[in-house]
Order: sequence, then structure tokens, then C-alpha cells
Amino acid sequence: MDKYRVPSGSSNSPHSAVTSNSSYGKGVSLMGCGCLIMGLLFVVGIGSFIYFISNMMKSSDPYRDSLAAAKQHPAVIESLGEPIKPGFFLTGSFNSSNDSGSADLEYSISGPSGKATVSVFGEKSGGVWTYKSCKVTLPDRDKPVRLKP
Repeated sequence: MDKYRVPSGSSNSPHSAVTSNSSYGKGVSLMGCGCLIMGLLFVVGIGSFIYFISNMMKSSDPYRDSLAAAKQHPAVIESLGEPIKPGFFLTGSFNSSNDSGSADLEYSISGPSGKATVSVFGEKSGGVWTYKSCKVTLPDRDKPVRLKP
């Protein structure tokens, strides 16, 4: 059995070209770590952007006014129960600069008895918001409930 054994220091060894201190292996692992870090930074960046935009829209008058109106409406309270809480995600568009702007937002609310969707469309002129449409779509009603923010 020993007659087929090649001494480890011999250049005929099939393992003599690759050693544990190979710079190729270190480069591949560093490149892999770099890609992983770049991927994580990308995901964190996108998440931060979405969080920032969502919080900006949630601090707007149309969002706050429509949420307050939904929390006080008897039909919403009857359908969802109390407390009524807003969902995390908010979709739509919001634009406001100085005395003018527009908002077209949609978000979910929920209570102990179910979930609903609030939608609000409004325009700002002269620093005052006017709501063209503000409604809640409840699961137990055929037609949306109109809100008056």
C-alpha cells in the first residue's frame, strides 16, 4: 500500500498547487462578503426610503384628518370595534408646497372585529385642504361610508 504513496513535499503531488494559504481562495471569500454587504446596504437603503416617504405622508393633514374621522364615525366603530388602528402601509400620492397641493391616499385600518380601507382625495388651495372624496370601505357593507374630515 505504501508503494503508491507520493511524498508530500514532492512536486508530483496533485495537491501541491493549491495550499490553504492560496490568495485565490481569500479573494473569492472577500468578494463574496463584499457582495453580501452591498446587497444588505441596498435593502436597508430601499427600506429606509419607503419608511421616510410613508412617515411623510402619514404626517400630512389628509391622512390625519381622514383617520380621525374614521375613528369617530359610528358605522366604522360598529363594524370594526374599538380601538381602531391604522395599518403600516400607505399607498397613493401626496404633493404639497406652501399654499397648494394634492393628496390621493389609501390605507387600511383595523379593529378587534375586522379590517377596512380608507381612501381620501383632496386638494390644498390657499393653505386650506378641501376633500373631494373621503370614504371607508367596510367588510359588512355594500357601499362605502362617506367621512367628513
